[in-house]
Amino acid sequence: MAESKRLQTALAEASIAAALKISERQTAHKFSRELGRFRSAVLGLGKLGSGGLDLDSDLDLILVFSADGHEGEADVGPDLRLAAAKFAEGFVNALSGMTREGSLYRVDLRLRPFGKDSPLATSATAFEEYLANRAAIWELLALVKLRGVGGDPGLALEAERRLRTIIHRRGSEIEQAELAAETRRIRHRLEDEKADRRSSRDIDIKYGEGGMLDIYFALRFLQLRDNVPDEGRDRSTGHTLQQLMEQGSLSEELFRPLMAGYDFLSRLDHELRLTVGRTTRLPHANKKALEVIARRLGLLSPSELYEHLTAHRIAVRAAFDRILG
Repeated sequence: MAESKRLQTALAEASIAAALKISERQTAHKFSRELGRFRSAVLGLGKLGSGGLDLDSDLDLILVFSADGHEGEADVGPDLRLAAAKFAEGFVNALSGMTREGSLYRVDLRLRPFGKDSPLATSATAFEEYLANRAAIWELLALVKLRGVGGDPGLALEAERRLRTIIHRRGSEIEQAELAAETRRIRHRLEDEKADRRSSRDIDIKYGEGGMLDIYFALRFLQLRDNVPDEGRDRSTGHTLQQLMEQGSLSEELFRPLMAGYDFLSRLDHELRLTVGRTTRLPHANKKALEVIARRLGLLSPSELYEHLTAHRIAVRAAFDRILG
């Protein structure tokens, strides 16, 4: 499965590179002068940022640009701003536009500075200013896994380095109790909004209690609290959990259930995607699918699948509660 995720991530990065080239060609005929001094980079978040993209995953992206002689957003003239907007539109359309063969990816740009009401592309300097002065705690948590995944290599690496420094500096400046309380609030809000089981017996393995988001939020909280940035080639959840334990941020007692839970839940998520499709809910009424998933996980029956899932969810939620206080 790790090799599958590595290849899915590599395929997405190759697709991003191709989409940038397509957009550049489409935009050049009208904005050749602006593009001549225009550099762009794509930053990946979430599973793409951590190098663990799975089948049918969304691409969570932020598009940044830099231009000679322009230091910040206020210094960018209307022509360059328009060129950046058209370039970003072309890039997104190339990646997610519908064709007769379907679309490549679903692209999510909502985590860019100022969200959906802002331009699709922002200057790298303006992004730094936003992170340093305006970004909320939930945004810092979402951006912990930020990684340069395409575009101008120099700009991608420099933007990643500078933004990561700001993210962790901001994280270390927040009172631990406030950081923990806000992390809990965001996690529980997502659980309430996304995993409501009142009308369904399906278990949500991502948003539900003891699901993958418990692990992700606990991990990112610890990374911000103790200034443990992602570095090197391996930025996977498993590697980061190991790194947090080795650096003393996570006890071995809490590492074990989180690591075991992540291993089981990520394998279950992978098999769910293969068997059912794009969903985070285990389909209680689909007995045939449950039998296939159980067998592919090396389990004897759906009942045994539910037993393992319940045990891991209980252990993961207990670890989450202890970490977040």
